[in-house]
Amino acid sequence: MQEAMSINSKDKQIITGAVRNSHQSVLSLISQVMQAGQVSNVIKEVVLKTLNAWLKLSLPLSETRDLLVSLIPYSNYALLCEPVMDALRTAATDVGTYNIPNTVMDFVTQLLGLAPVLEEAQHANDENTASLIYSLFTSIVECHSRLLLQCALQAEHQATVVQVVALLLQCAATPGQYPTDETTSNIPFAVWFTIQDDIMTFEGEQQAELLQLFQPVYLKLVDTFIQKSLLPPENVLTSEEKEMFRCYRQDICDTYMYAYYVLRGDMLSHLEVHLKDAVVKMQSDPSDWRYLEAVLHAYSSVAETVAETDNFYVPRFIQSIPQIPFSDNIQLISVALTTLGAYADWLNYHQDHMHHVIPLMVEGLVNASLVGAASQALRDLTLECPLTISPFSQPILTSCQRALEQSRLESAETERIMTIISRVLSVGKDQPTIMTYLNATLTPYISRLSHLKDLMGNSISRDQRNELVSLLKLLSCLARHLNLNNSAVEEDDDEDGTTRRHSQVVSGEPQPLLLVLQQLMPLLSDIAAKATTDQEIIERKLLSIMAALE
Repeated sequence: MQEAMSINSKDKQIITGAVRNSHQSVLSLISQVMQAGQVSNVIKEVVLKTLNAWLKLSLPLSETRDLLVSLIPYSNYALLCEPVMDALRTAATDVGTYNIPNTVMDFVTQLLGLAPVLEEAQHANDENTASLIYSLFTSIVECHSRLLLQCALQAEHQATVVQVVALLLQCAATPGQYPTDETTSNIPFAVWFTIQDDIMTFEGEQQAELLQLFQPVYLKLVDTFIQKSLLPPENVLTSEEKEMFRCYRQDICDTYMYAYYVLRGDMLSHLEVHLKDAVVKMQSDPSDWRYLEAVLHAYSSVAETVAETDNFYVPRFIQSIPQIPFSDNIQLISVALTTLGAYADWLNYHQDHMHHVIPLMVEGLVNASLVGAASQALRDLTLECPLTISPFSQPILTSCQRALEQSRLESAETERIMTIISRVLSVGKDQPTIMTYLNATLTPYISRLSHLKDLMGNSISRDQRNELVSLLKLLSCLARHLNLNNSAVEEDDDEDGTTRRHSQVVSGEPQPLLLVLQQLMPLLSDIAAKATTDQEIIERKLLSIMAALE
């Protein structure tokens, strides 16, 4: 062992070359053993693993292909299927195959002989064999995607490429609920990105031809994933299965984006058909809401990739939101809010559609079950659309105030609401209005902060200390987002001819944020004096507030 480990790189290359030169006799012996009827499958399993080790020496595919193809029937045996697939994968994805495209395509065509084995496995509910075969073709496409796309442009090879992709579509559409009924449909997720990404490397007529060829594939993929992403009934999944399904849904979300790059408007048109069907189903049966939820999830997934200039499909979707029969379904309204928040950037360029989305958001703020999703969506909207949202400031501020007064909020929800308030007050408000609202909003928090300050160093509990930190974070949100520094700065005229202005102060008046912090300074100084050893309070909270004074 020590002698083997001491072999230097040059000697190793010489030895490897000598071993490779004897591969023909080894392959011949392996072929004889595999064809021998009296040899047990246990022995054949060992032989197949030996073959895989030799294949890792980058043996020429032209010399190993016949032997490898002869192994396909052995994939019917449970004991031999995995080592057979390992050998086929090693040969098909070896780096040496990049320089022999015709040989690779011939090999891939022959590997489609696995289709009957796959069909038999599916009929027998043999998920293991099906997964191994799907994984093989997934690896081949990931390794040779560009070659397959080039061959898809050639009449003699196009059918092979279409068959391979159809197998992976079939894999994605494996029947049943993931991950309780099946764990196969997630195998080719990476393929859909690889194909899309490589299509975009082609130019001109070639890219156009590939897009036309693969559009039906990605449309089918959208249909498949809407079905596969349907939420399961309550209490069906364990905690571990819920996490697996969450990750699965995120992969579907990513794949929708890849599909959009191929389909563009055709995908939005396709989703529109699904949306109409889902609304009709829910109108006839309010309990049948999961289909609609899955469609909204798909819309949310492509929000960041949809062009700001889309003036056809997205407006129709946004306009449809008020007509959706939510029936007080919390989960459905939550995903609708999340989806609308995802389109915040688009809404910034299409402010005439803002009135379709604001009502649902402000109503959600005062619902304890929806405040999380509503505050997230409205925060995104105020961050992306600080000026265009100003006409709706009054209902937003009113709902924020009600939410703070009525609900027991999580700290993150309260911080988001404080961010919303700060952003809304930063546009179109004079100083007296801002101060009146801030005083009403902050007074209960300042009183609580003062009480917790008095407890510091004596009987303050861990929970009270954490509450103090949360209150400081709240003030930090205010300091970061109440931005009147650009007073009287005019934005470009909107489409309706109006001009948006930041909130402004009369010349000589102090900034509202400065007035608030001046009132707070004695309290903050006392807290700092009592928290000299608490790094989180000093560094992360107080310093961020002080920075607002700069």
